[in-house]
Amino acid sequence: MSNKARALILSGDGINCEQETAYAAKETGFLAKTIHVNDFLAEKGKSLDGASLLVIPGGFSFGDELGSGKILALKLKHGLGEVLTKFIERRGAVLGICNGFQVLTRLGVFGSGVVLAQNEQGHFINRWVRLEISGPSIFTDRLRDRGITTLELPVRHGEGRLVFADEKDALKAKQEGQIVLRYTEDVNGSWNQTAGLTTAQGRVMGLMPHPEAFWTDELHPGGRGEKVPLGIELFSNAYEQLKDAR
Repeated sequence: MSNKARALILSGDGINCEQETAYAAKETGFLAKTIHVNDFLAEKGKSLDGASLLVIPGGFSFGDELGSGKILALKLKHGLGEVLTKFIERRGAVLGICNGFQVLTRLGVFGSGVVLAQNEQGHFINRWVRLEISGPSIFTDRLRDRGITTLELPVRHGEGRLVFADEKDALKAKQEGQIVLRYTEDVNGSWNQTAGLTTAQGRVMGLMPHPEAFWTDELHPGGRGEKVPLGIELFSNAYEQLKDAR
């Protein structure tokens, strides 16, 4: 039996970043398994047994027909019941990237008043952005320990503007360090330029940018000369903490 931490990555139903995500997980140490959403639901989430990390990758689940992530969130909610909640309670980690963040938000993971709405520009955004690490999480803490406070990652979304229904909830999230990543400029109209949220003592994170899309420095617009941390270091940071927790 390997002592490596195990990662489970969802696929299918319009998810289209599962291969890059699985590569990022494997490259940073995880024993990664990709499973189709239908198979995951058919087994009632049994594959989470023994897993340390669940990743819901980016894409366009169900074509975003009724709103980004809505149908997949409903399928997971009604198909899994309390399985996901219990996984988190026993200190499992969850990462939702772009469409996966939209799914987690619709599941109420970050609170019932958190919404990812249409970008302020009213259209799809596809560009690289600079991010500030603004809060603690298992995905970012080791970067901060090394003195790294900013990241550069690509975004590609039409519904990524983070909105809080109540200003008090927004201020509370900020004060408690739940806002883990911020854009360094106003990218899409998100409250406080929020790009990522965390909860469950930093073990559950959702973010709109794509860390799995920056797995080698040649992918950065500046090429090797920039010497910026790779996006998959978020996976590496999580692996180092999750393997120690086994």
